[in-house]
Amino acid sequence: MRIAYLISAHTDPQQLLRLVEALGEEAHCFVHIDKKSSLERFTSLIKGDRVHFLEERIDVRWGTINEWYYQRLLLEAAVSYPLHFDRLVTLSGLDYPLWSNRRIEAYFERHREEEQLAAMPLMETVHGKDIFRELRLYLTLPLIGSKGNQRLSILVRKAAKALGYKRAYTFRVGGELWREYKGAAWWAISQELAEYVLDTYERYRKQILRQFRHQHCPAETLLPTLALNSPRWKARCKLFPPETTLKEKTLLHHIQYAAAIKVWTLDDYDELKASGKMFARKLTTEASLPLIEVIDKDRA
Repeated sequence: MRIAYLISAHTDPQQLLRLVEALGEEAHCFVHIDKKSSLERFTSLIKGDRVHFLEERIDVRWGTINEWYYQRLLLEAAVSYPLHFDRLVTLSGLDYPLWSNRRIEAYFERHREEEQLAAMPLMETVHGKDIFRELRLYLTLPLIGSKGNQRLSILVRKAAKALGYKRAYTFRVGGELWREYKGAAWWAISQELAEYVLDTYERYRKQILRQFRHQHCPAETLLPTLALNSPRWKARCKLFPPETTLKEKTLLHHIQYAAAIKVWTLDDYDELKASGKMFARKLTTEASLPLIEVIDKDRA
């Protein structure tokens, strides 16, 4: 079982080094460092033939189409590499494995005919309530910064709601009517599905970007939508009902979502252990070193 880890990072090079080392000498790590961050801080510390830092980098702005752009770069780097990978797994630089590498490989081997990608169909209303309003509009103006864009988008969404505007959750691609799906940004897929996603995106780029360019968090919708509108790949993915939470759709990671994602410490070890998940997010050099020591003993 050959695994490629697609890692996005922007801070804490020491923690990224721990992650790469924990994933083992057999794993290939394709790493995208946010264009706003110093690449040299990472490359001077993290070396090895199986660690591949992307030369092209994206100025990542949370909630915008730029998140899909760096996802695409990581996918392209992995599928164009001379080796064939059985699984492509997305990680943050602040993730850490809770399972041993042998257990991770065995899990993917047992589930070789499945994609570890979960999503739900987006609908205008669920039980009479519009629970996807935040996905409707996201405007990006480079000169006003990420906080300015977030504030602008909130105003635009409020104005759109007041005017009765509703963003469609179906759209046409290549003459077919597609439904939009929402998953999580963390998944593990086969190289064949990755190739299908990249090929479909290139063939229908204009139609796809028209739907997703100004959407909030396309990192959670664009790839699942491409996968689940194919009968072949939909059969290999996990489909949830529309009211499913983001935590439920995050199949491999234990994450505590709130106003900000919780940073795990030693006090949280029992919760992480009981989660049964493959990875934890997020851990930092400042807060999580005692926890990492315990995890390493347990997963050895």
